[in-house]
Amino acid sequence: MLIVQIGIFFFLCCVSSANSTNLLQPDTLQVEANQSFQKGNYSRVATILQKKLAQIDQKKHPGEYLDTMSQLIDIYYQLGYLQKALNLLKNTQDSILTIKDRWRIIQYLNQYGMIHYAIGNHHKAIQFFQKAQEEALKTKHPILLAHVMNNIANCLFIEKNNEEAATFYYACLDLLENTDDQHLKATVLLNLFRLELSNDQFTDNQEQAVAIAKQINQLPDTREKANHLMTLSCIIEEELVQTNFTNMELFHLSYLALCDAREIASQINDVRILSNANGSLGHLYELTGQFEDAKKLTLQALFFSSQENCPDLHYRWQWQMGKLCMFCDDFNGAKKYFQMAIKTVDPIRLEFFSGFRNHEHAFNHYIKPLYTDLTELLINEAHKTNTKKTRQELLKEAITTMESLKTAELQDFFQDECTTHKVSTPVFERAPKNTAIVYPVVLPEMLALLTILPDGIHLNKVAVDAPTLNETVKHYRKQLQDRTTHRFLSFSQQLYDWMIRPGHNEFMSQQINTLIFAPDGVLRLIPFSTLHDGNQFLVENFAIGLIPAIGLTQTQPFNKTDIQILINGLSEARQGFSSLPSVVSEVRDLKKMFGCDHVLANNQYTIDNLTIEFTKKNYNIVHIATHGIFAGRKSDSFLLTYDAKLTMDQLETLVGKPHDRNHTVDLLTLSACQTALGNERAALGLAGVAVKAGVKSVIATLWYVDDEATSIAIREFYRQLMKPGMSKAMALQSTQKKLIANPRFWQPLYWAPFILIGNWN
Repeated sequence: MLIVQIGIFFFLCCVSSANSTNLLQPDTLQVEANQSFQKGNYSRVATILQKKLAQIDQKKHPGEYLDTMSQLIDIYYQLGYLQKALNLLKNTQDSILTIKDRWRIIQYLNQYGMIHYAIGNHHKAIQFFQKAQEEALKTKHPILLAHVMNNIANCLFIEKNNEEAATFYYACLDLLENTDDQHLKATVLLNLFRLELSNDQFTDNQEQAVAIAKQINQLPDTREKANHLMTLSCIIEEELVQTNFTNMELFHLSYLALCDAREIASQINDVRILSNANGSLGHLYELTGQFEDAKKLTLQALFFSSQENCPDLHYRWQWQMGKLCMFCDDFNGAKKYFQMAIKTVDPIRLEFFSGFRNHEHAFNHYIKPLYTDLTELLINEAHKTNTKKTRQELLKEAITTMESLKTAELQDFFQDECTTHKVSTPVFERAPKNTAIVYPVVLPEMLALLTILPDGIHLNKVAVDAPTLNETVKHYRKQLQDRTTHRFLSFSQQLYDWMIRPGHNEFMSQQINTLIFAPDGVLRLIPFSTLHDGNQFLVENFAIGLIPAIGLTQTQPFNKTDIQILINGLSEARQGFSSLPSVVSEVRDLKKMFGCDHVLANNQYTIDNLTIEFTKKNYNIVHIATHGIFAGRKSDSFLLTYDAKLTMDQLETLVGKPHDRNHTVDLLTLSACQTALGNERAALGLAGVAVKAGVKSVIATLWYVDDEATSIAIREFYRQLMKPGMSKAMALQSTQKKLIANPRFWQPLYWAPFILIGNWN
């Protein structure tokens, strides 16, 4: 992160010296902001700059207003609050165009590019940087131009266009040859070093690293120098991990760089860098197994991160401390620090990652492993204990931790904390009769199956590592959609052996007929109904449902005494999507089955008409037969209506405003939706649609299904559902068994994409 986050604050200083204007005015608030910045308390800087911004008359002092705004954008950028920074930039656009100041225009374009770079929209970032480059060329200022070109090179590097990126980096160095900006030169050298390492161009990495270290050490002892040293250490560490720490000279160089950074931070009293340097040193020692020394350094990092309110650092060192305690077999210490880290990061999690286009990667890298580390700790402790009561308590804690993770994942996907506050069902200690609730937990070195059965919580540990499981699942998902072969069966049976066979005897002894899965990670991509024991598919023996989490599931039985169904369908080709001919008969048959006089079909199926229907009547079932897309981002997920695309937020608003405020829709059926193939994030969005829409259950499809198979499945499902005592999960099971019995539809391609999410009763 350090190497690409050069920091716009640095850029402002560059522009300032070039333009002979002092952007940091010596007013009281600015002095206070500067002091807080020197200590690394960026949250405090943001608060002060917000206050200052509110006091400036934008019309009378447009320059000062824009400069303060620019500083605030930079601080948001440094803190990771990218959406806030982006919103400020959008608000700045009119003022920038009005003031017609080339330096500030370049500054604005550069910042816009930096934010889009961090968001992950690299193509757009390059466009802004190229515009900034055009303006910078007119100034003929080498430092300014080099700064912008370095940013372009960073984008090209991320896009794996290494050759062109290298050309830009070398051009930057040429521009800086006769200037005195050694900090920018060091930045470019570091970026170039990382690029060349990625190309494996250097056979002697040590000499190159030493040369850069010498150049950095010639700089004055400033914050920028300390950051350069930490960046160098970070690059070297990546190289050390890849080479299994065989080069101790490089290790020593990385260690010295962090020590020097820590010394500089101590001299200038920058608490944030002090925390970062100590924590990074602790991590370096952790990687080499020197756990006691790592603990001491991590405790120092924790001390400094607590001094200036740096929660984004504090949780990292709490997490690191938890892992160190775990490595030292200190269960209580590890548990305490993991729980403290979760408590620290939870209030800032949504804001910190808000706006990342690739925030799923950020979440999976910086948040999810914290929860799974705690879960693994609890599972391993439960596995060791001989006391049944203690074992049950530990396993319940492990499930509760996974429940918290699943809640956090959905909040992150929907970017909305309120989404998951609609339901609050406590974790079961015992499952309902004839039901098993399975939490598969994908851990680095194993698959853990936490299963809640009627007699309590059971644990099975399966010896398959995460990479092997992930690869198998992804291959399997592709094979499921290939109707030309039966190659899916070998993958299906392997997954059955990993996921079902370990608990099979317990399922039989406790007369389980319904399996409810709360899948994790890559396991969201596959329909569990298709797992095969060598003779039969899993769904032929068990009714199957999916839940995002027990705590997010309403478990009350479906009341069938007064069914009110809203039937919607789009058979015509609209907005670039193909026609769905079977929707005509699907809507007709459902209308006849339920005795409905009114449906919303084709040009009647609009958002306005849906809104009217929900405000005038309470519906138990809402059936929507239309194209639906579940993508890796909430904003790209929608249901097609005749005149528009119905977003997840709009769906929530519609279904969440019934005629009776206390009424909840029992079932939402989406009969022609699909998720992006192999996209775990898209599958997560589909898994959470019941929670987002505020309904008890959803029937949906993982991929687009054959028209005839869909027509048969939908009619049969509702026919089964209306039978007394028939649960939703059992109704879907009966439907899928009927399709399996038909030789034409035996393959999972036709029946497997239908999944039940949420309440299975």
